[in-house]
Amino acid sequence: MAKKYLLDYEYVISFNGDTIIDFDVLGFINKKSQKTISLLSGHSIETLPKTLVLGDGNELLGIEGPAGGYFYETRGRAKMTYSNYVGVNILPSTLISELHYNEGEFLGIFGNQDLIELALAKGYKAKVINSIKIKKFFSINTIDEFKEVEGLLNQNG
Repeated sequence: MAKKYLLDYEYVISFNGDTIIDFDVLGFINKKSQKTISLLSGHSIETLPKTLVLGDGNELLGIEGPAGGYFYETRGRAKMTYSNYVGVNILPSTLISELHYNEGEFLGIFGNQDLIELALAKGYKAKVINSIKIKKFFSINTIDEFKEVEGLLNQNG
């Protein structure tokens, strides 16, 4: 049922549930490309657990994290660069309508048979946008991080 409603829109923007971010949303949306998943990255963000591996033209090649790396693409590894992933994406709604999954099933991101791998198999691309200014960013992965961010937000408004 949800797929039907998504087709009323050209793109869907998604945010990780553990992310609080203040950035130029319209600037990010304006950088999107047809048949491309756009992933937001920020050079100003301190090291995060997951690092995007990029090829020419900011094409997503894979990801590296505490549990190791996962690569979608083996070509272009000679010119790899790295960038932080802040958990914000723009997805073409047509991609979601083309995927076969059961409602409520989480496809995940960054791993075997994840959303990006399925999109690449269907002819979509995945590119990283790292030219957008990020004013504030918090990633909340633990109760301690939650308490720390809560205190900062209460203090600074």
